Amino acid sequence: MAIQRIEVVIDCESIENGAAAYTAVNMFASPEIVLSNSQGSYELSVRVNNDDVIRWSAFPKVVQPEGSDENYAVIISAQHDWNNDTLLKDWTAFQGDTNVYVYQDDGIEMRDDVEVPVKRVTGYMPYVQATARLPDRPDPGTSKTEAYTFWVKVYKGSQLIREINWDPYVTVVQP
Repeated sequence: MAIQRIEVVIDCESIENGAAAYTAVNMFASPEIVLSNSQGSYELSVRVNNDDVIRWSAFPKVVQPEGSDENYAVIISAQHDWNNDTLLKDWTAFQGDTNVYVYQDDGIEMRDDVEVPVKRVTGYMPYVQATARLPDRPDPGTSKTEAYTFWVKVYKGSQLIREINWDPYVTVVQP
């Protein structure tokens, strides 16, 4: 079992201006699991092993629009599996408590060849995860593909500006 991470980057400004999800969503994963040259697309297609855990995290492309004092935020709020014998089991949502690095202070002058002091703080990077499971006891090399849908809420400040959805794919293979 391995943990496979997928990052979902959403162009919130485009969504706010009425763009369709497929034009404003880009998904990225380790090149080793990406299929069909889909890296960076809204329909990222990945291939994972049976019993791998897949974690999806969503991020705004731009945190704060230029000239605004309000931040964008995105969060995966729901999912749907398309096949009756779903391959993605045990969907769960997590706060994603993690340590992140930030600058020790704001407004630190950067000088040539002098490192800016940093510190570690607790940050929350929410994610959802599912376990890839082929039914029964498959023979080596057996694979199945499943589409799933994510719904993502896009916020500007405290206001929900839109909820979007799209349908990427996961192929699960028995090693």
